[in-house]
Amino acid sequence: MRQSTRSGRRNFQNLKSLLAMMNYDDIQWISQPVKELFHQELTYQIDNLWQEYQALRAWMSELMEIQRDNIASKTSERINRLTILSTTFLPITFITGFYGMNFKYMPELEQPWAYPLVISIIVLIVICSIIFAKRQRWL
Repeated sequence: MRQSTRSGRRNFQNLKSLLAMMNYDDIQWISQPVKELFHQELTYQIDNLWQEYQALRAWMSELMEIQRDNIASKTSERINRLTILSTTFLPITFITGFYGMNFKYMPELEQPWAYPLVISIIVLIVICSIIFAKRQRWL
């Protein structure tokens, strides 16, 4: 849209230079009353077109600002969801980090129910985090 308005600006500059050329007295093929009438009408039309051009540029700037706001809003929403997702999985990463280490004495490794208990705790943490996020209307 901006590139299409640049050609409009060049056209206005050409019209203004034509208008300046019309003011010279050495143009003999146009009579003075016709030249004045043409000059007045051309000035009026150029001013009207310039005002419409400026209004179009202002409208285009507003549209671009609205588009930027929409993109920023969508980006903010995605970052919010990504933050919620990462906070949901942060406790799980913490727990699995302990089980990834090699300790000589880990009393829960000798219990037959320890592994299913840890998995169920991890699942419970995820479910509680999701329920909490939904109650807070984050999801």
